[in-house]
This record gives sequence, C-alpha cells and structure tokens, in this order.
Amino acid sequence: MAEKEKELTKKRLLFVDKYFETKFNGIEAYLQTYPRVKKRETAKAAASRLLTNVNVKEEVERRKREMVRLWRHREMY
Repeated sequence: MAEKEKELTKKRLLFVDKYFETKFNGIEAYLQTYPRVKKRETAKAAASRLLTNVNVKEEVERRKREMVRLWRHREMY
C-alpha cells in the first residue's frame, strides 16, 4: 500500500470530527464537511462511502475505543 493511501486527508479527518460532533450522523457530518453539497441523498451516499473507507473506518474505531477507555477511567473515580 502506498504511503499516501495510509493517510487520511484533512477533509476526511474533518468528516470524522463532524461525525462525532453530530452524534454519528453521517449525512450531517458530510454536509458540514462539504457545504457545497446541498442534496441530502448525495450526502447520504457519499457519507456511506466514506464510512466504509478503510482509513476512515479505522479512525472512527480508534476514537470510539478512546472514548470507551476514557469513560471507563472516569467511572473508576
């Protein structure tokens, strides 16, 4: 795999940020990341594609694991 394929673009990282901010709403995350897109159906299809992208999926899972770890840590105290 090429080095470029291993990295997330700034836009994809922003999409992941927005995905968490919108409580895992892919459509809203896509619309906020790509404001020129106006049609919800377009955003729905594109968000679905992004969320199946290996690099995006790995970043989402990594952040979810971190959230769980922090939540468990908080519950201990």
